Amino acid sequence: MDARTDARPDFSATDALALGGAVGALILVLRDPPAREALRSHTRDFDREEWQRLAALAITRHRVGPLVGRTLATTIPERVPADVAAEFKAEARRAGMHALVLKAESARVVSALNRHGIEPVLFKGWCLEEALGRPIGERVAKDIDILVAPGELKTASEVLRALGYAIAEPAIPRSDTGLAAFLAVNKQFEFYNARLNVQIELHVRPFQVPGLLPAQSLCTESRILHGGARAARYRVLARESCFLFLALHGYMHGWERAKWLVDLPPLLRSLVPDEWTRISALARQLGVERAVGVGLVLARDLLGAAIPPAATHFLEAAQNASVTRICRRRLLAPHDAYERPGLRLGLESDLVMMTASRRPRAIASALGIRLVQTTDIAAWSIPDLPRWLYYALAALHLLRRAGRRLRRDILHRGFRTG
Repeated sequence: MDARTDARPDFSATDALALGGAVGALILVLRDPPAREALRSHTRDFDREEWQRLAALAITRHRVGPLVGRTLATTIPERVPADVAAEFKAEARRAGMHALVLKAESARVVSALNRHGIEPVLFKGWCLEEALGRPIGERVAKDIDILVAPGELKTASEVLRALGYAIAEPAIPRSDTGLAAFLAVNKQFEFYNARLNVQIELHVRPFQVPGLLPAQSLCTESRILHGGARAARYRVLARESCFLFLALHGYMHGWERAKWLVDLPPLLRSLVPDEWTRISALARQLGVERAVGVGLVLARDLLGAAIPPAATHFLEAAQNASVTRICRRRLLAPHDAYERPGLRLGLESDLVMMTASRRPRAIASALGIRLVQTTDIAAWSIPDLPRWLYYALAALHLLRRAGRRLRRDILHRGFRTG
């Protein structure tokens, strides 16, 4: 047996059939490789309404329309209604055209940043698509994600304004202390170019929670992007950093979209033992073994991905965790599941965010971010001690409210039983 595939579980395409309907069909299409015969059997009794549910699930909910449309066209084209097939083709054309626009605009923006001494890191979007070996536009992207050092933030924002971008609310605080307070609870600023219909997210760290995956811990590789009058120099995440980012990014979003999960299998096939050694060491240092393991469990169980032996300890950390069950349920939820958000969804999101890392400092940072809205802190210019005092007082206030509500419920139940 291949040493890289001996961690593959007994999960088979028949397990996906038990999901039923459009959700089951989506998983069968996205499996690695697609389960052709099982998909043919599963969709035998699909009516036009069920095919439309699958299209909505793939295009709107999970943003994997181009990938699903291409797979259906090469596996069971005779089954797909003409209007649904046309919808998938239109989505693929739209995603492909937008990806080309984003790539061309990336060259213009990066070249301008280079002239000011900034060599940014591009991640997600079209550059991730190239790293995974996919055709451009197959991975749907809505914006350009740029990572710069905090000291380069103001210069980079001025460059973007000169290129025709307007910053979305909130504005970048003018004072250094205000900016530091804002960045304590926020990782990015958003810019939009209305003429080009392009959005740029300017990041100072990969995640909202400081220390979850510090920018200084990322391994990057230099690249040259040709376009315009001069070549643009930028950096991309090396494979090991790319894997950690994708696993944690999906986790922080509760793995609500299959778009993030389908990125893992091709990356798993490319990683070598030395890279897994470095991934394991950094994950242990950051306390994120369980968060990384959740993505591997889902990729294994739902997509049939082979997990290398060097990564099985991540599976053990997440196999029976409650957050794994939460993420699985959210990923497999129907198309309209998040149109009616309630208390449970909010509490689950908080639980996922709070448990991304085992490090107390990361947990405290996540709590602080939940307590303070970034728009409230945008204009602040206060030092660290009063800001963390505010967090503590806000936490005490929430605990007092919860205690009063609990006492009221207990008294109410006692009154009813009496």
